Amino acid sequence: MNFQNRVQTPKTNYCVITIYDTPVLGTPIEHYTRFSTEIKQHYQASVQVDFYGENALKYAQMMVSVTKTDYSAQYLKDFGIQPLYCDSARDMTNVNGEKQYERRYMVEFQIEFDSSFAVAQDGFERAELNLI
Repeated sequence: MNFQNRVQTPKTNYCVITIYDTPVLGTPIEHYTRFSTEIKQHYQASVQVDFYGENALKYAQMMVSVTKTDYSAQYLKDFGIQPLYCDSARDMTNVNGEKQYERRYMVEFQIEFDSSFAVAQDGFERAELNLI
């Protein structure tokens, strides 16, 4: 996460994206090569998008609509992400540190993706036996 302390939030409309849950789906798939093992795991993720500012509701509703289209599925496919569903926008207006109302709308977006990595392992290409 890239949360920073003592950094002022933008004065105009902005959003904050937080991935807060990534349950594992199924068991890992292993692929062995001579000197490594590649492990691939399938995940589902909950992504919370908080929209702030005067146009927070407008942008939240736009996200809800776009995520339900084929455009979204095709765009995210290039990044190895499969969109599942998106909840309706929720009004989360709150009072900030300056005791002012801050417009905030939250959208929760569910996605699936694969993650993979390789683990090095010792191996050899050739063996020579000397029999006595």
